[in-house]
Amino acid sequence: MRFFPGFTLSLALFVGVCVIPFRAGADDSHDAAGRPKEARLEEMRSARVNLDAILEAFREMPGLEARFVEEKKLALLARPLRSEGTIYYLPNRALLRVVDQPKPSSVRIDQRALILREGGREERLDLRSMKSVRPLVEALLLLFSGDRDALDRVFMVEFQRSDARWILHLRPRDAELAHLLDRITIRGGGFVVESIRIQERAGDETEMTILSADPHRVFSAAEREKLFGDAGS
Repeated sequence: MRFFPGFTLSLALFVGVCVIPFRAGADDSHDAAGRPKEARLEEMRSARVNLDAILEAFREMPGLEARFVEEKKLALLARPLRSEGTIYYLPNRALLRVVDQPKPSSVRIDQRALILREGGREERLDLRSMKSVRPLVEALLLLFSGDRDALDRVFMVEFQRSDARWILHLRPRDAELAHLLDRITIRGGGFVVESIRIQERAGDETEMTILSADPHRVFSAAEREKLFGDAGS
């Protein structure tokens, strides 16, 4: 197993794409007020929001579970690589990204380490040894706590809105990080984040689409231990 910069960048960034969406699952068809979840989802999608409102949603989130589909276009491959899986996020603690297809694997990231599991093997990397991406990982963990200063320290931020539709462009400030990463483009409507695209300097491109997300996920003590290990305690 081997980590590479683009993979680490993608992992660090993808925690943010699915924090805000409201899940309209078939097993939970009405909200607390008795309205159909589809109506609530449409309400959130049509809301006119600014970046500060989105960051406030980050701050209020108790936890996250989200299903995703990802396509990665590599300059050396004719066809994109496609994967599907689930993200679990415990604010201020850790992110677990589990891939179900095509090849089962998982990656956990916290403020100290990256842990990759695949095929019965495990690899742990200390973030202190990853100088090119450590500032990004740390800042993003702060960002998802609603810290605007952390976002501005790491990225040049451009937020565009047309009615309820919006696009967030992020370009790295740090020269070393900018050598790896060109830009991040996040698209959404209202409080619903729909996709994120990561463009790397080498020409590789990754796009994630959120299928469903529960930004109100509360993990039990047993779930925190099982999913996040010592980072969840």
